[in-house]
Amino acid sequence: MAPRTRYRLDRVTVEAGEQRASTWTFGGQPMSGTEQAYLVLDGNFPARNKWEFLVRTPTGRDGRVEVRPRTTPNVKVWAE
Repeated sequence: MAPRTRYRLDRVTVEAGEQRASTWTFGGQPMSGTEQAYLVLDGNFPARNKWEFLVRTPTGRDGRVEVRPRTTPNVKVWAE
């Protein structure tokens, strides 16, 4: 068995994408704020290495920031 190579964070590239006003529910409560998309390319893998995440930041001080994947690589272990 070949030794596993060490995961290198410097091979991960994150680019900010679209930012827009948005509304959503969190725990059944309506929220409003800003939704920011991020594109992530993971250079540690030769293929199936593209992710897209959404970060939702509410306008209120007591709101919770939500981070969730929009798209993930087509890998069975990461399927929802």
